[in-house]
Amino acid sequence: MSRRRRQFNKQIVRQRGLQAKERRRRRRRVAPPVVATALTLAPLAWMASASPPGVQYSAALFADLQPGAYGGSPGGFTSLGGLLFFSANDGTHGRELWKSDGTASGTGMVTDLRSGGYGSKPSELVVMNGTMYFTADDGTHGVEIWRSDGTSTGTVMLKDINPGAAGNKGFHKVCTAVRFIIDGKNIRDLEIWEMKRNEVLL
Repeated sequence: MSRRRRQFNKQIVRQRGLQAKERRRRRRRVAPPVVATALTLAPLAWMASASPPGVQYSAALFADLQPGAYGGSPGGFTSLGGLLFFSANDGTHGRELWKSDGTASGTGMVTDLRSGGYGSKPSELVVMNGTMYFTADDGTHGVEIWRSDGTSTGTVMLKDINPGAAGNKGFHKVCTAVRFIIDGKNIRDLEIWEMKRNEVLL
């Protein structure tokens, strides 16, 4: 065997050894498998207790927001001031804004923005500069943007963007429309109309 061939074989063996060493190192870095996790997989509020690596995780129901098979359907989770905020339906007030510190006694509705069983349906919960913002319908102003510091008195409408019960997703005070006539394959008498709420376009 030539000297060049022996050197080549040594390089191959050395490279394979390095590859095997890297594989062993990667196997040691793989985290132990998670046996179970609980992150609101059912329409109830659940709590997952964090365990050290290698220890089985556990889960426990800490608040039955709406007793029965239907459940409170919590969703839209965000955190503020060390508390968890979300929307949920307790079967009486409809979907409203809730908060929790992770205990049954510390879980409750922040405020009933819309009285009755329909609920204000808070959504799009976000926190910015220590204040939570979300959209909700109080039954009077339609869907508008609200802000909250996590308390009932500190939860107020930020701005009534579109005054009236339609809210920012309904008809505006003044609407524009395009009117035209389809005559076979031709479009004629094209006009742009402006309408107020109480006007009907004929």
